[in-house]
Amino acid sequence: MFRTYVSSIIDAPIATVWKVIRPFDSLSVWHPYVAACKIEEQRFADQVGCIRRIELRDGSGIVRETLLALSDSECRIVYDIIESPMPVENYVATLSLREITEGNKTVAHWCVEFDTPEDRREEMIAMLQDIFRSGLLRLHELLAS
Repeated sequence: MFRTYVSSIIDAPIATVWKVIRPFDSLSVWHPYVAACKIEEQRFADQVGCIRRIELRDGSGIVRETLLALSDSECRIVYDIIESPMPVENYVATLSLREITEGNKTVAHWCVEFDTPEDRREEMIAMLQDIFRSGLLRLHELLAS
């Protein structure tokens, strides 16, 4: 099992950032790599167990993810991948927010544990860090006050 994470400061209050990322189908609003994101089977976007279908902007494929946990009190989303063009298995990621009281900012922490063939480890870590970093940078750009 491999792990990686990215953290970033977003120049916006935690409530503002949480409002944007909380809906499990909101990735197409704030992530630059996502062309479309829809919840399957007419479930609610905050219902644990719902599955989101992500169409990647570069046309490289579809990703399907299950919402495993959603905590408003902790501003935390946990999800797994059930289908992906990436060679990953046992993928579980957490996106969490913490308030920075000085300056009314937010720190976002996006981490993941996953399995991949040993010869793809460095490639997958770099790719996932890029995905996370790009998403958090876009959030900062959208929400900076």
